[in-house]
This record gives sequence, structure tokens and C-alpha cells, in this order.
Amino acid sequence: MPTDDDLLPLLTPRPYHDAALRTTILAASRRPIRRRVWLRRATTATGLIALVAASFFAGRGSVVIPEAVATASPPVHVESAPEPRPVPSEVTPPVEWTAEQYELKAELATESAEVAAYYRRAGDAFLKSRTDVKQAARCYRLHLAAAGPDGRAIAASDSWLLMALKN
Repeated sequence: MPTDDDLLPLLTPRPYHDAALRTTILAASRRPIRRRVWLRRATTATGLIALVAASFFAGRGSVVIPEAVATASPPVHVESAPEPRPVPSEVTPPVEWTAEQYELKAELATESAEVAAYYRRAGDAFLKSRTDVKQAARCYRLHLAAAGPDGRAIAASDSWLLMALKN
């Protein structure tokens, strides 16, 4: 460290230990600091009290109290015409199977395209209805194995898990 520096006396801290000055500064700063803390607490408490009071009066004003009914009349029985029954259509809508039923169909299928389709539907059912990612991933892996290289192409109808497994 150079000792012939002209600015060295200005840059080094000077020890100053005046106990009287320290107690004077402490006494002068203690009261305003305490006052600010209590003022902040009082402001927060006042704001919270005003919020509770405003919500109480707003809720109280929105409650509708029904007036008591002066006289009660006996109920009148009115017969209505029977409702027309809907005509059954010739085409019945397809029944949505459970994931286990899709898996069973995949195990019983003989063609690889059918196996792949059923495993994909099983994976979709596990992911959609049960949010069981582990079972869905297992079904999607079986789907990819049965689909072969043609099933590796990412389609817009693929779920996020199937897209992740295809990558």
C-alpha cells in the first residue's frame, strides 16, 4: 500500500467515539421512529376496520327480507296433458366405453391397426376422465408399438402426453 498518497488521510475513516453525541442522537431519533411505527399501525388498523364496516353495510343492504304472507290459500290441483314421448330414432348414438373396456378390446383385436386404435382410445380415456398419467402413458406406449413407424407422426388430435411420447 502506498504511503506517499496525498488523498490517503481523506479516504481513511477517522475514529470518533463521543458518547454524549451518540446518546443525544439516539434520544432525538427514538421518538420520531416510534411515532412513525405507531402511526403506520394505526393507519392499517383503521383501514381494516373501514373495510370490514363497508363490507358489512354492503352485505346488509343487499339482503332482501321477504314480507310475510298474510293469508295462505290451499293449493289448487291442475291436471296437465300427458307429455308426448319422444319417438326413438333408428340410429342409436355410440356408447362411450371405459378405459378398461378399450384395453380389453385391444387385447382381443387381431389386426395391428385395430390394436393401436383401441390402445390410443384407452390412453385418451385414462388421461381425460381419470387424469391417470401413468396408465395413459402405458396405453400410449402400447399404441405406438402396435402402430409401428406410421404411428410416429404427430397429429393435431394427439394429446399432450402422446405428443411427448412420440418425440
